[in-house]
Amino acid sequence: MARQTVNTGAAANDNTGDTMRDAGTKINANFTEIYTILGGDSVTPTTNMQFGNNTIIAEGTSINENETTLTFTNPTADRTITFPDATGTVQLTGGSQSLTSAVLTTPQIQDTSSNHQYIFAPSELAADRTVTLPLLAGNDTFSFIGFTETLTNKTLTSPVLTAPKFVDAGFIADAAGNEQLVFQQTSSAVNHVELTNAATGGSALINAVGGDANVSLAIGSKGTGSLILNSKYSLATETLTGTTVAASAVKPLTVHNASSAVAASLINGTVAGQIKKFVNIGAGIVTLTPATYYGSNTTIILAQHDNAELLWTGATWYDLGQQIARNGATLKIGTSTSGLATTIGHTTSEVTIGDNLTVAGNLTVTGTTTSVSSTNINVTNAFVFEGATADAHETTLAIIDPTDDDKTISLPNVSGTLPVLAAVSTTAITSTPEELNKLDGATVVVGEINALDLGSTAVGIAIASKAVVLSANKDYTGLRNLTITGEIDAATGDYSGAVDIAGATTVVGLTATGDIKASDGVVSGKREIISTFNTSSAVTGSLTRAQSGGILLIDGTENNVINLPAANTANVGTFYDYIVLTIGASDKTTIFNIAGSGGNFFGTLSLSGGTAANAVIDNGGDALTLVNSTVVGSRGRITCLVDNGTNGTWQVESVGSPIATIA
Repeated sequence: MARQTVNTGAAANDNTGDTMRDAGTKINANFTEIYTILGGDSVTPTTNMQFGNNTIIAEGTSINENETTLTFTNPTADRTITFPDATGTVQLTGGSQSLTSAVLTTPQIQDTSSNHQYIFAPSELAADRTVTLPLLAGNDTFSFIGFTETLTNKTLTSPVLTAPKFVDAGFIADAAGNEQLVFQQTSSAVNHVELTNAATGGSALINAVGGDANVSLAIGSKGTGSLILNSKYSLATETLTGTTVAASAVKPLTVHNASSAVAASLINGTVAGQIKKFVNIGAGIVTLTPATYYGSNTTIILAQHDNAELLWTGATWYDLGQQIARNGATLKIGTSTSGLATTIGHTTSEVTIGDNLTVAGNLTVTGTTTSVSSTNINVTNAFVFEGATADAHETTLAIIDPTDDDKTISLPNVSGTLPVLAAVSTTAITSTPEELNKLDGATVVVGEINALDLGSTAVGIAIASKAVVLSANKDYTGLRNLTITGEIDAATGDYSGAVDIAGATTVVGLTATGDIKASDGVVSGKREIISTFNTSSAVTGSLTRAQSGGILLIDGTENNVINLPAANTANVGTFYDYIVLTIGASDKTTIFNIAGSGGNFFGTLSLSGGTAANAVIDNGGDALTLVNSTVVGSRGRITCLVDNGTNGTWQVESVGSPIATIA
């Protein structure tokens, strides 16, 4: 019920207030209500509750020295403490108690010094939310968004990270805890990498950005490792269609597509190693002028379908197209479309091929072909020359397949025309050009040439049907039947046999060691050819004493018998020596029979010519006296049959002084 108020009136004893009875009734009613509130009945309270100065003291169920005091801090404003409509125990700061289904609105937790609190301020919820604490295996700490701390073994599902930080060399690990992405720190960094995703049809981006105006992006591998791209790559490209253009130094590829001549410029690069590519797909020839170009070069000419690749060294542009090297793979230069021509080099440029060159199709050279040093040109079969007129007629320079070792054919350092052989031959021409030039202007025929084929040992020796060639001493041996219609003009003359001169002989001076006879046998101071035996069959002939001192010409190809006149003491001085010339190369024998007995043989029997001529002097076993006689031979041997029938040998001497004189 409501509190009963005693009406005291407006003034004392003004009869407007409650009577004493009514006042006492209200007072009793108020106390009854208080006692009831304190847990008793209307007469006696059942709890030990006391109200002190700004406190409420509860005795508890046992009256002793222990009480519970509720103290109220001096409020600075009206405060309301509301207990919930529930059964339970009030939680205190110092007690160990359990809360069941407690609803806390901005709860606070006192710190250890009891001067600060943790205040929990929940956000406005659209529905009840359940916060589940993990089953901890030990003591742990809450993690908060504004507090720097280390998270261990946390799995983040769809986290939103605004500015996460990694320590120097910190990393993101894989499921096994291995490093997968490591973050390295640079002091006072202002530049960084930016990753940007893309919508449908777009390209994801990795960009270098930061505080600098120009930021490079470096991607490298470790050690000798390489940068591997697992898919195709393309270059940022600009397409220029104008005729006076400036190429971008930022975009790596410039495509020219103009129908008329183009004058293009290129500023200097900014980073050493910068690559710039150009390609001309238009019909207009592009003249590219870099701001700084290497050496004395100033421009690059790009015809249609030509391309160029430049490298900035930090000081100048270099054209990488001047030298292309590739190891471990085939380098192909050409177009991917059949029928398009490929040009290597410029009209005034030289092209050097440092190794073997294989041409699968036809090789056409419009200029001069020059081989430097000892370059080898290997041709499988033949060279085919079209000639000045392209028709069905060609000249083929072919080779015969070598069968033993390598062959070398050298072209001389002269101008001229190479002759050809009518037949295939393996015989080398050993004559020098100087030797062959001796025939220049000659009108000789084959027979005349064959007549000069003497062999290496026939110089100075007579050969049938061959020309006469003197030896180094200007001598000649074995000449037979020499006919001269004109004069014989010689400084000296030496004949070992008879000399027969049909015509008149004019002698300025004549010296003879023996008699000179006329044809009638009279000594007239001349020596003549007294007989000639030159048939191919065996010859038998006789000589008279009147023919002594003559010259005998004997064919040494057959056996011959020569009868000499009888010699005796009566005709001493009338039988003179014979000069015998043996013609022909043979080992046949000529027998000289001396008639009579007891005769004397005076003078010299001289044999010359042939290769193995034999002469036998036979006196039939009669006594033969050789008086001051000499046997001389340049070929073969001379045998003397003495009177007792035994053989005696006269030594043979070579042409010159005798080696023996038999008396």
